Amino acid sequence: MKELLIVFFIVVLIIMAIAFPFKTRLMTHINFFGEKVFYSFKVMKIKLLTGRMFIDSNDGFVIENSENFFTAKFKKPFAKEFVNQFLSRLDVKKVETYFVGGLKNDSYSSAMISGFVDSVVKGVYSYLFEKYEFAKLYESVETTFDDDNLEFTIDVVISISLFSILKSILKANKLAKNKE
Repeated sequence: MKELLIVFFIVVLIIMAIAFPFKTRLMTHINFFGEKVFYSFKVMKIKLLTGRMFIDSNDGFVIENSENFFTAKFKKPFAKEFVNQFLSRLDVKKVETYFVGGLKNDSYSSAMISGFVDSVVKGVYSYLFEKYEFAKLYESVETTFDDDNLEFTIDVVISISLFSILKSILKANKLAKNKE
């Protein structure tokens, strides 16, 4: 009887781990004057997409991925379909945006830039609030008048279950085979 209870609880635990959603983060930092973008998308300590983009004087626009799970190990049609299916099953829980920017000795342009960023962020937040009614949305727009900087940071907490990921993989595989 003990063995049966242990097996039952292990099976229930596995089903719960597959069915219940977990939270993960997508983080991005953009430095416009430094011409650099850093990004990281991890699911349960598994790096799916991590790297940076920058503009080099010799090579031009450069993307360096330390890890790219989406295209490194799969065929391109499957990776494209998987990303589409995966994104359709995400549930946004929290979005935080931080903007620090301004131009030295030009308070008018600094204020206009901050106002523009504030209105764009609030427009995106209104869309997110309509689509994900329980999402928590935070924003911070800080204007600087004594330094030339334009930095934008976004931190998104999303929720997805292992069942949704497996469903995305199966549907993407089916759609990729149909396209081939």
